[in-house]
Amino acid sequence: MNATNSLQVSVVIPTFNTPLPLLIRSVESALGQDLPPAEIIVVDDGSSDDHAAKVADYCSRTASVRLRRQPNLGVAIARNTGILMAKGAYVCFLDADDTLRREFISTASEIALRTRADAVFGGMTVHRGGASEPWRSLEERSLSSQREIEHARIGALTFSTTASGRPGPTSLVNAVGALFRTAIAREVQFRPDVAHAEDRLFVSDFLSVAASVALSPEVWYDYRILPSSATQAVDFASAGKLPPTVRALASVASDCGLRKNEAASSIAAVAAIGAFAYTKLFLQLVSLPGHREKGGQALAELLGDREVSGALSLAQPSGLADRVLCHLASRGNSRALMTLGATHQWFRRILDSGRLSREQTAPEPTGQERPPRSENLARPSVGLIVHYSNTNYGNHLVNYASVRILERCGFTATLIDFAPMHQPLLSTVKRMPRKLLRLGVSGVWSRLRGRLIRKLDALRNSEPTHPDDSARAQRFSAFAEQHFDLLRVQPKDRESLAQAFDRFAVGGDQIWNFDHSARTWHFADFAEGHIVATLAPSVGHSSIPLEWKGYYRQQLSRFGEFGARETDWLDSLGPRDGLPRAQLLIDPTLMLDVADWRELAAHSELKNTGLLVYTLGPLLEDQVRFVHEVSQLGGLHVTHLSPKVGGEIWGTDASDFLALLDQCTALITDSFHGAALSFLFDKPVTILPRHGFARAMNTRIDTLASLLRLQDRFFPGVSPEQALRHDYSCGQEELARQRVHFWDYLQRCGFTQETRPRGKRG
Repeated sequence: MNATNSLQVSVVIPTFNTPLPLLIRSVESALGQDLPPAEIIVVDDGSSDDHAAKVADYCSRTASVRLRRQPNLGVAIARNTGILMAKGAYVCFLDADDTLRREFISTASEIALRTRADAVFGGMTVHRGGASEPWRSLEERSLSSQREIEHARIGALTFSTTASGRPGPTSLVNAVGALFRTAIAREVQFRPDVAHAEDRLFVSDFLSVAASVALSPEVWYDYRILPSSATQAVDFASAGKLPPTVRALASVASDCGLRKNEAASSIAAVAAIGAFAYTKLFLQLVSLPGHREKGGQALAELLGDREVSGALSLAQPSGLADRVLCHLASRGNSRALMTLGATHQWFRRILDSGRLSREQTAPEPTGQERPPRSENLARPSVGLIVHYSNTNYGNHLVNYASVRILERCGFTATLIDFAPMHQPLLSTVKRMPRKLLRLGVSGVWSRLRGRLIRKLDALRNSEPTHPDDSARAQRFSAFAEQHFDLLRVQPKDRESLAQAFDRFAVGGDQIWNFDHSARTWHFADFAEGHIVATLAPSVGHSSIPLEWKGYYRQQLSRFGEFGARETDWLDSLGPRDGLPRAQLLIDPTLMLDVADWRELAAHSELKNTGLLVYTLGPLLEDQVRFVHEVSQLGGLHVTHLSPKVGGEIWGTDASDFLALLDQCTALITDSFHGAALSFLFDKPVTILPRHGFARAMNTRIDTLASLLRLQDRFFPGVSPEQALRHDYSCGQEELARQRVHFWDYLQRCGFTQETRPRGKRG
């Protein structure tokens, strides 16, 4: 084909942690076209830092390739990003592990020019394991009448038998191996709120506004189904998108004039995939006492949805539906089968059919019948023991960083938060004499004094509850739901955790602080025989009181080696003989790069270019005066973020806090994580001593300042001029060493590291 008469075609390739050799093969299949594309757009949909760096390096060295990196938002949004970037008159989609035949662009462009079609579809071949089979076999024809295009649209929705002259079940279901007019694709776009049917709905939506469509019998696309393919992965996030997916399919089917039973098999197939994902979630939960109800509720929410229920009731129980129950039966989960049978008549009908009795255990499906595994479920699981708070920035950011660290070591992480133990009053009274004798006079006085100080501080600093406290709690809950897998456990049920997780880690703010937690389960007393690592748990005190020393020595002896965020308290325990080797580890928030935190901050809409004052304790008169002097000197607006001030800005979550910090000119804070993150974001920080009940927590900031060379950032030793300038170069070198030290500790603990953040050794 003469290049001067050709169309400009943009190739969009979304990728998420695709092995680099596969991505290179995919890109080179586009570069090696008889008629080269106008551009190749690679959209990195939130790959790990290490992998993203390799992709960026390859794309920077490859002509005609444009790279766009974005947070992990799913293949639909990644393709939409590519559509909006496309400069060509037509756009085509290529999955990162598939390839295009050499003649695709030249032949499809020639057909588009000749027929003036808005979309051109060609044939596909599917490669699964060592076998290949035709997936999309078309007759050569041009569809220009509304009736013909409507038939093609129906073909994208149903699995019905192909009729002569009509596109059928294996024709227009996929958006790959085809050209689409870019202007229409921008208008239509992929639906971001659906799963497992993105292509089908996009093609249907595109055809609803297309004036003409061309079909070609030539095979242009090689579609490879790998264990890591997105289409084979079933996760809980996609299950949550199932009801809107089914509603969208039902709505489109109605628009096409289809009766529900005509589209039932297609809709039911999607619904069954989602049911399978929820069933896996259920399987993870049933092994923990008290959590069967949660799994049952998840399934009931899915299967109780009107559209999902209607689709499943129209479908004959087979295929994926049977796989769900075979998987349950193979695990010997007769109780789970009973629960599912009671949850929805669809499962009950399968149980009553005799193919799978309530007490029967079926063999694990083999070969093609084996249920698809989620990539996450294939990874070893870690139970991360934390002290969880639903209104504290630092707590959520530490938990977020700890989860990311474990994921980079090749694990999936679940936060384990133990519910407080409430003993009956009579039991407490009976135990009191023995407790008083064990503590002794000094121990009793130490505890009473601590409680009295906290009560007095609370009374002195008490203020009316801010209206935004509830908004703050809601924002924090939404953040946790999005980023954490949180499991709340009663301490009495902790023994069952050993069967639910492969390994354990202890981390989080104040988890070893005797004023807050530091119970035996916070030292993983139930994890005998398991590998346990400590992700810089915090004690929050510079010394351990006499009455606690024996207890701490006993609990620490469980570890062969442990790491903590501050270690000066160890000196108060007496001789190190009998204690495991201790490592000083930086806070997990410092293990992530600033780019990681900025991705999280990108979810916020808050703006702040002035002086950020973030305090948890009260500001004293000289500190208020200092804030005023700094703001006047720099001509800066002051933003107060404090429970003492409240206001609308207080009703924000951890993403908002990161955004405020990233955009500010300087920070004044009494917060450990405020100081730590200001170092990462390269912002001038002034560290205030915290007054009130939490003053013992200053030891954490002292350790941080010593490591990162921030001793000159403490008030009142900072002038207003110094508060607006900084030099963290010495601290940056030490941070790099401390990060390597952290990774090495995890490796010694048996937490094999697969990928490290950018700039680290390895």
